[in-house]
Amino acid sequence: MSSRLAELCLDDDLPEARRIGVEAHWKITRPEPTIIEVEMGSAIDGQRYYLRFAWPDYPDQPPSISCFDPATGETKVSSAWPNCDGFRPGNWDICLPLSLEGFALHPEWTRDVSLRWNSDGNVLLEVLDELQVILNSKSRYRGRAS
Repeated sequence: MSSRLAELCLDDDLPEARRIGVEAHWKITRPEPTIIEVEMGSAIDGQRYYLRFAWPDYPDQPPSISCFDPATGETKVSSAWPNCDGFRPGNWDICLPLSLEGFALHPEWTRDVSLRWNSDGNVLLEVLDELQVILNSKSRYRGRAS
């Protein structure tokens, strides 16, 4: 898929993600055509996190996902990251079957029907929703990284 086609596909999915985002208390911005930045919080402790999604080929490939410090834009700041399953402050990536980094570390996920990347539907919204579920899970979320 060309990058222009990826931009157009993201154009199609972004309005619904923004609409749902209002209800979910997300703040969604698009600093570049295939980069989305989202502020979202944990219902457990009210902490807010800023995530950057860089899509090499939307929706056909997962995004590179990182947390960043909103004051500096830097990703390599431990305090910008939550301490929860799949988030790896210090490695500066998210190792889940919804990130480019996760699939790079676990190529076997592409062979597992329940884990492989699915480009059907509103992929942006599905990724955001899954991350919100993790941030709101008492068994998976342990507060802000230090």
